[in-house]
Amino acid sequence: MSINSQIPEPEGVFKEKFIQGLFEIYDCWKQQLDQLEKPYYLKIWLFEKNLRRSQIVCAIGEKIQFYENTFSQVENSDDQKYDFENLDNLAKAFHWEKRLDDLLIENDFLESPEKYVDLEAYLETKNYFENYVLQNYKATIPYDSEKFYYVLENDIVWLGQKT
Repeated sequence: MSINSQIPEPEGVFKEKFIQGLFEIYDCWKQQLDQLEKPYYLKIWLFEKNLRRSQIVCAIGEKIQFYENTFSQVENSDDQKYDFENLDNLAKAFHWEKRLDDLLIENDFLESPEKYVDLEAYLETKNYFENYVLQNYKATIPYDSEKFYYVLENDIVWLGQKT
């Protein structure tokens, strides 16, 4: 196995089984959380580009607000829906909200060449920063007097919740 190997995105029947599994886990967790008779956050996070990152997220108490604000609102959201393929009947039981998973990159992300393992690593990082980050950021967020984050759209995430 290679150190740099990546898990492939689930496709076809594997994608269906993966999403179906999320629905089943959600239902089990919801049954248990309802018995607590306390407010809770329970949603499926379904990532469009990177389905492997999808998960069920649960919070109780003061953590609820954190998860409610994890993703950015989508401006001018159209009526586009996630393609559940053969799982539309299961998906209809959920209310789905389209959100943005933003990537934050510090303005000092690119360090001096001597901080890298070799020149190739530096040039690769420089290329990414100059040709991707600086060309595609949608906003900046200051975090102290000299530093800020570049905000880039990373993925669309669908938040699913049963009412």
